[in-house]
Amino acid sequence: MKQISRLQYSIVFIFLSFLAISCGNKIPEGLVILTEISSDSPDNIVMDNFPRPRIVAFNLTKSDKPVKELTADFYGAQSPEISYDGRKMLFCAQKNKEDLWQIWEMDLISLEYKQITSGKENCSNPAYLPGGKCVFSKRPENIVTGNEKALYVCNLDGSGMQQITFHPHTDLSSTVLKDGRIVTVSTQLYPEPAKPILMVMRPDGTKAELFYDLPENSKFISRAWETPEGMVFFTETCERDANKGNIIAVNQNRPLFTRMNLSPDTEGSFRYIFPLPSGQCLVSYRTSEKDNYGLYEFDPETKKIKEKVYSTPDYHIVEAVVAVPRERPRNLPSEVDESKKTGLYFCQDINLTNTSSKNNESKKTNRIRLTGIHGSLGKATVENDGSFHLQVIANTPFRIQTINDTGEIVNGPSAWLWIRPNERRGCVGCHQDPELAPDNRLTLSAQKAPVLIPSLETLDDEEHIVE
Repeated sequence: MKQISRLQYSIVFIFLSFLAISCGNKIPEGLVILTEISSDSPDNIVMDNFPRPRIVAFNLTKSDKPVKELTADFYGAQSPEISYDGRKMLFCAQKNKEDLWQIWEMDLISLEYKQITSGKENCSNPAYLPGGKCVFSKRPENIVTGNEKALYVCNLDGSGMQQITFHPHTDLSSTVLKDGRIVTVSTQLYPEPAKPILMVMRPDGTKAELFYDLPENSKFISRAWETPEGMVFFTETCERDANKGNIIAVNQNRPLFTRMNLSPDTEGSFRYIFPLPSGQCLVSYRTSEKDNYGLYEFDPETKKIKEKVYSTPDYHIVEAVVAVPRERPRNLPSEVDESKKTGLYFCQDINLTNTSSKNNESKKTNRIRLTGIHGSLGKATVENDGSFHLQVIANTPFRIQTINDTGEIVNGPSAWLWIRPNERRGCVGCHQDPELAPDNRLTLSAQKAPVLIPSLETLDDEEHIVE
């Protein structure tokens, strides 16, 4: 915990008075936390690559007062996230110029802060999880390209750290939905770069799947935020203009098929959006490339900019959150058992694809192959009804291909997958509609023991097999 001198206590007292806090344990209404970067920063900076950012506080009810820099003790700080009670803030920061970026937490009343993570890798993009934990991004130990960022979770004192994503991707800018799942911006790096997607999973890394797919030639500019009504807002670059940011909304219940551009006719560009409990939003916006990004109010119903809230000629505003209590997400139970070394993966019909709801006899296959980072992990025979049931080594990235009798690829490879220890998950078919519900039938593969991939010899003993 940071030690505060008498002089620092005096500064804190003055600041609290300036914020008009009426009692010692109450956050003032209208307190907005901003990330600012210098106004001469390049325009093409997106996500978490801000040059020497700083976090400041601004009071909406005291707009005639100057902002207060909360991270003056740090060389750089960004990615503020407010706790569910509205009293604390997670952020990532670089204490000194030579230091690595780490995750910190600040008490917004006392302004005391503590370091959560430490180690030999940069940490970024923190978000609160229920149960006294947080999720953040960090370079994993087992890397392929050297640029991967995996998701990790830990307690708020830094203990109990666990990696939860295991594919050759960068996973950044996570947000926790009200249903308890994590949404993250995920970009494949290997074997070839791919466009970013929004991926969703449980906080233990299970049940990872596609949440939202970007249009071609677009990129994410900000993290996603969920509204009280179940919409998810974020900003992405325009397909036709890489320097223009648009506000996008999807329905949390059907994110792949409900995309709406909330700023199709708005001149200027958006960098960030944060939904308010009132239904309005705070946005980082500028009218032209000659202007700085300022803080504005935005009405998602009318799709109109309302009024400027705050701006400064010296800085761009690139992130904004409000220090208010919010609904705590569900604390999802976990099926992960670290004493196990495998998990189960099931497919109902490998011949069911997104191009046809019925089996295509000309492309029907009876075998699958799993490929990993360094080559094939093994093959398995598909049952006559198209189903398969596998026992897969946990925490190992793999992709699935369907092959014919001569070994030629029929479909695939799939996106990168992984299974957590003791996890049980499945799919309806190969590249099928992600929202398709499975048929209510008992498959042939479910009536047999699963096929172990890789082979049993890769395990020390049979005690670690999921039953």
